[in-house]
Amino acid sequence: AENLDPHLSVIENMVAKAHREVLKQETLNMAGSLLFSGDDIHKKVAVLSGGEKSRVALGQILLQKASCLILDEPTNHLDFQTVEALTQALMSYEGTLVIVSHDRSFVRRVGTKILEINNGAARVYPGTYDEYVWSLEKGAFSQKQKSPVTNLKSQINETVQTAPQSPNYKENKKQLDRALRQSERNLAELDKNLQVLQAHLQFLNQKIAAGAGPELRELVIELSAVQAKIDKAEADWLTHSENKDQAEKGLKSLKA
Repeated sequence: AENLDPHLSVIENMVAKAHREVLKQETLNMAGSLLFSGDDIHKKVAVLSGGEKSRVALGQILLQKASCLILDEPTNHLDFQTVEALTQALMSYEGTLVIVSHDRSFVRRVGTKILEINNGAARVYPGTYDEYVWSLEKGAFSQKQKSPVTNLKSQINETVQTAPQSPNYKENKKQLDRALRQSERNLAELDKNLQVLQAHLQFLNQKIAAGAGPELRELVIELSAVQAKIDKAEADWLTHSENKDQAEKGLKSLKA
């Protein structure tokens, strides 16, 4: 951003770095996707905020039509609107992106393939980012001493070791049955909520991508709120799914 010409406007700075084959309309579309609409494209860079300057710089990079971009923690030190603008622009980017990021929401929306680097080895994970997180959570849950899942595992271990003739056997089995039914109800409810939230997120993404004019800022804020709800619902889903699995394993062990 510090390399922008402060005497030129937003659109002039973008045109200055754009690939020679980039059409004027493409530049205008890029400016719009980076939340510059109407007269905003004619503002001098000198009067822009830090976040706005970052967006102009991002526009310059994307308009160069590079076949591959390598981005190291691209969302660090960016305000929310700039992160959202960057996400939208990269989702429509036609080249290859290599990204290192700890921003879960950003990776989920932009990444299409996961490369895990662990203990000196690299491997491509054959699935989506959410599936990758799920596989990590499956292993991590057992180490979370204070989580509901850990408590249920302890309960299952105690139940499995309880002989059928024990006075605690029926009560423990009842508790596992109750836990299983509750987990199933929770998962069904979360599935419904996630379907609604995902549909709403898709609707907002489409409106933003199409250019929403004056209401763009409000749409971006709403999109962020919806994404936060999705993240929370997905985390809850993982917990209840693990609870369900553990309850089923405990009941199966009792039958055996």
